[in-house]
Amino acid sequence: MKTQRPVSGEQIPAGWFGDFWDDVHACELSGGPGVRVNRTPNGTTVSAIPSPAGEAKADVYNGYFIVHDASEKGESGEVISRKIKIIDGGNPDSGYCGVTDLGKVEKAETDFTLPASGTSVVYLLVNWQVNKYVFSFQIGGDVPKSPTGFCVLADINTKGEVRQLWKDGVIYFAERYYT
Repeated sequence: MKTQRPVSGEQIPAGWFGDFWDDVHACELSGGPGVRVNRTPNGTTVSAIPSPAGEAKADVYNGYFIVHDASEKGESGEVISRKIKIIDGGNPDSGYCGVTDLGKVEKAETDFTLPASGTSVVYLLVNWQVNKYVFSFQIGGDVPKSPTGFCVLADINTKGEVRQLWKDGVIYFAERYYT
């Protein structure tokens, strides 16, 4: 801190309160790698961000919410129907595809048929229904409207190639949509 305490009984120097405010503000908690700071009207919490078991810091992301091409192919290799599956890359055998601050999301198998052409976006959606959060996936279409929380996981190009966009591990909906 650059601010010095004023001498008792002497006049406070001009600009002292501004310097003091800057020093106090510089001590404010902020998030960083592996640390999450959540400010609410009731106070501030600091927590560690859990990482998926297999998450690596390399170019290849193998953590939560991995979107894979699971298209059904014929004997000669032609695509019969375009589909995807969403898994936890660090633990592919898990029944879940990822974790959010609102709960775990069940793994989605080949439930989604993609259009034969065009670019589609893969969304993870969350809605509040009957005293609990309900997760679902949307392929393509318009951006979901409030009060639906959403996160873009991947996109699929006209050749059916999946490009993973979400590479940040745990998804924090409450910070972005519900506070």
